[in-house]
Amino acid sequence: MPWKELKPMDLKVMFIAEYLSRKHSFSRLCADYQISRKTGYKWVERYEAEGPSGLDERSRRRRHQTYVVPLAIRQTIIELRSTGETVPGPKKIQNDLIKRFPGQDPPSKRPFTTFSRQRT
Repeated sequence: MPWKELKPMDLKVMFIAEYLSRKHSFSRLCADYQISRKTGYKWVERYEAEGPSGLDERSRRRRHQTYVVPLAIRQTIIELRSTGETVPGPKKIQNDLIKRFPGQDPPSKRPFTTFSRQRT
C-alpha cells in the first residue's frame, strides 16, 4: 500500500476543518498535525481574515531592502572610482556623495574587501 502524500495546502485545509468541528482541544489538534500552537493560531487567523485563500503559501522575500544602493548613487561611485590616476578611498567617496546628494544617506564607508578576509 503506497503512502499518502499530502501537500502543505491539503494539511492546512484539513487542520482548519478539524478546528472548525471543535472535536479536540487546540493543543491536541496542533500535536496531531505536528505543528506548533503558534503556527496553528497563525493559520486560523489567516483563514478567518481571508478565507481559504489566506492559507496559500506566502513569499518569504523581504518587504524592504534597506541595503540596496540607489542607481544614481551607484553610478556616481563607479564614476568617482574610474576617473583620475588614483582611486579615491571610501572616506573621500562618502564625502563627495554627501555633497552631491545632500538629502540622502550615503552608503557605508567600510570597503567590501574587509568582508572577504579570513580571520586568523
